Amino acid sequence: MRINSFFIFCFLFCGSIFAQEKLSVKEVKGLEEKLQQKNADIKSLQGEFIQTKKLDFLEEPAKSSGEFFYQAPMQLKWIYLSPEPFSLLFTNQKLFIEEEGNTKEIAISSNKLLNKLSQLIAKSINGEMLSDASFTVNYYNEETFITAHLLPEEASIKDFIEKLVLYINPKTLLVEKIKIMENTKDFTLISLEKIRVNETIKDSVFKP
Repeated sequence: MRINSFFIFCFLFCGSIFAQEKLSVKEVKGLEEKLQQKNADIKSLQGEFIQTKKLDFLEEPAKSSGEFFYQAPMQLKWIYLSPEPFSLLFTNQKLFIEEEGNTKEIAISSNKLLNKLSQLIAKSINGEMLSDASFTVNYYNEETFITAHLLPEEASIKDFIEKLVLYINPKTLLVEKIKIMENTKDFTLISLEKIRVNETIKDSVFKP
């Protein structure tokens, strides 16, 4: 089983530097009000993703792609289709890892770190991470996105995450890119594409 692939998936960071303009207090207040309203209306999300992982010891970035499905409040399925089939399912306080026809079950409730990671992933996709008290948030205008830079406050999170960055489309208010700083050399960038909001997802998607 590639349990390490799950943790690699969680460590999302891109070190590229773009021109940034910090939002004013008034702009932040208005944006957060709009985001809270938008997030409250989200019952499901689904679409495709492209993941690029850059490690210092690799000459070329590792690339993968697949599909994702989110159902409020905390059901998430992440399916890798390329280069190899592999899936992660978070449901009912459990993580199911499926690879090569074999499924491994892990109780998230008994693992504080894993529980926090599962929440981080789901809340990053639906935007609820912006109101998580475990992070300090700063907002910037950055190229065609509004970026939310989240700095962890909890020591347990700081051990493996330096900074989480959410790229928000200012027109749709949806998170379209997710990054987490692991260190200054290694990064993963996940881009969410063809996002569909509140479309029906079959119950079978969230069954192991």
